[in-house]
Amino acid sequence: MFHYHLLSKLDYRILLERREEYWKDRELYACEGEIDALTMLQAGFLTSVGTTASSFKADDAELMRLAGVRKVVILFDGDAMGLKGAKRTAHIIDSVYNKAGEDVDIKIASIS
Repeated sequence: MFHYHLLSKLDYRILLERREEYWKDRELYACEGEIDALTMLQAGFLTSVGTTASSFKADDAELMRLAGVRKVVILFDGDAMGLKGAKRTAHIIDSVYNKAGEDVDIKIASIS
């Protein structure tokens, strides 16, 4: 089992290289934490990463854009902080893609 963390360029490259066969839809599942991402991976969602929500930055969204991600499902905890973090993350991703003149489909879900 690989340990994925969006903030690590090396791990992100591993996600893209090792999971190319699962990457056809260019959809990324951005989980709030690493444990959430590992749970998603075990459930078969092989393009899942942990974002460490409060640490998510524009550089991370830029890595997603450069990797060709076109759909992002944000899966954060269902509490107030999780919702706030999901909205913040969605805003950062949207801003980076808009600045580059590219489209991205962003959906926010919650894990309860």
